[in-house]
Parts: sequence; structure tokens; C-alpha cells
Amino acid sequence: MSVRRFSILVFSTLLLIFLASTASNIWSLTRSNHALNDVNSEIRVVLSVIDPINHSRTMRVRAMQAIQELESGNAAQG
Repeated sequence: MSVRRFSILVFSTLLLIFLASTASNIWSLTRSNHALNDVNSEIRVVLSVIDPINHSRTMRVRAMQAIQELESGNAAQG
């Protein structure tokens, strides 16, 4: 085997390894991106449930504060 053929064989082997590695990385990144999108959609669902609960809790606390202010205002006037 001549040096030229050996060089081409080595280059072809390295190129094949590089292309296989690139394809493997692209496949892994694509799977990772899909998994991240799935997790983000689950988080959005949880937040859509939690947000109304937080709003109602805030409304309840502010209503109780308003009632306390009214009661203390009435007690100060009376």
C-alpha cells in the first residue's frame, strides 16, 4: 500500500468518525430540546393553576386588611 492510499484511508476514517460524532451530537441535542420543551409545557400548566390561587390569596389578604382598617377607623370615630 502506497503512502498516498494510506493517507486517503486514514483521512476517510477520520472524516467518517467526525461525521458520526456530529450526527450523534445533533441527535442528542434534538432529544434534549424536545425534553426541555416538554418540561416547559408542564411548568406552564402548573403555573396556570397556581396563578389564580395566588391571586385569590392576595385578594383575601387585602380584603381582610380593608376590613381591619374599617373596624379600626370606626373604633377611632366612636
